[in-house]
Amino acid sequence: MSSNTRKHQIFRTLLISLVLFLFALMFWPFFTPILFAILFAFALEKMTSRLSSRFKRRSWAALLALLALFLFVTIPVGIIILKLFTTIKDYINIGFQNTQLYQMTEKFLTELTHSLTAFTEKFDIDLAKLPQLNDVLSQASTAIASTLTGLVSKLPQITLGFFVFMAALYYFLIESKKIKALVIKLDLLSLDELDQLIDIIQKGSYLTLVASLIIGSSQALIVALVGFFCGFNEFLLLFITTFVFSLIPVVGAAPVAVFLSILAFVQGHTGAGIGMLVAAALVGSLDNLIKPLIVNSNNEDLHPLVSLLALVGAIFIYGPPGILLGPIITQLAFKIGVIFFPKVTEKES
Repeated sequence: MSSNTRKHQIFRTLLISLVLFLFALMFWPFFTPILFAILFAFALEKMTSRLSSRFKRRSWAALLALLALFLFVTIPVGIIILKLFTTIKDYINIGFQNTQLYQMTEKFLTELTHSLTAFTEKFDIDLAKLPQLNDVLSQASTAIASTLTGLVSKLPQITLGFFVFMAALYYFLIESKKIKALVIKLDLLSLDELDQLIDIIQKGSYLTLVASLIIGSSQALIVALVGFFCGFNEFLLLFITTFVFSLIPVVGAAPVAVFLSILAFVQGHTGAGIGMLVAAALVGSLDNLIKPLIVNSNNEDLHPLVSLLALVGAIFIYGPPGILLGPIITQLAFKIGVIFFPKVTEKES
């Protein structure tokens, strides 16, 4: 190979890399919605393929899949988001510290502080130097109010992100075969290795969406509804809080209902306290019975502590997308060695 030919190859490689980098950079502001679209596309790929067998055009199957997603996911989530922004504005106007849940929590912490003080005085322990629970609650409420205020200002950005998500999801669904063919043409992996990687990502995406989003939403709805009928009027706040807790492995959604039960018993509302304990048992059964059955269908054998640390780390590194990306990366990390080095892993086992 002559020096000119080598120089031309190097220049072409650098030029192609630069153009592709600049092209990808234009989509960086939409990283989060595009990433979610990719994960949803993997999760909906099999359903779209089944639908496409009944239609002459795959685009119609993709539109039907998007319609189902819109009706069963987007509309409920959209209603919740609109209600969330309305509630945020109300909280900003009246002050988060004036809400029922805050006042009940403050009363509970005051009584708990008095009980702890009376207990520690018997052993000559001074709690004055420790942070006061009410002060911690006040600081936390200030941080929550600041976060909610910032969330309102991001409504246009959220709307644009949703549009990008739907457009990207439609593209990935109708062009999935072409994308796979392009990857095969690059010849970076063997066909068997590529199929195994796609299978892991598809199952991981589907299980994450089903186990985390659908079950989490069901748990949040149970706690919020029971809490509402038990006298806790912040329905949306309870729904969102329970949903966030449901995404955390090991912890789950039950602690929210247990905390509300304690508040009810402290207030002297025995019936409400028992009702919230029943809700805690229901959502706990979803965490301990139904969710493990779904997750174990992927033959995943991970220690709960590893799953917890991986999820928390993914959220710190990737932000909100880490909720979905964390479990998938964890599954890949534990299975990618089996794909690329099957003989080595068989000897070790």
